[in-house]
Amino acid sequence: MTMSFNPRSDESEKGAYAHLEQSLVAPDEELQATTAIPMIEVVAPATLSEGYKFEAQLGDKTYQVIVPPGGIEAGQKFGSYAF
Repeated sequence: MTMSFNPRSDESEKGAYAHLEQSLVAPDEELQATTAIPMIEVVAPATLSEGYKFEAQLGDKTYQVIVPPGGIEAGQKFGSYAF
């Protein structure tokens, strides 16, 4: 047995949505800007425990990176926020 639900069977599909009195999208002045923090891929210089902090260099910039949960092994690649 197939059942269908159509509470406004007497209205056209377009007319069924005409009763909305306000937009569901916030006006631009209410939207908050966010700032993305870039991520970099790092190769572990040694086997390190989670939470360990060290400096990594990318080009001429130096970043402080934090070892992710579970730790890493020497040579393993992992992603870190670029602080």
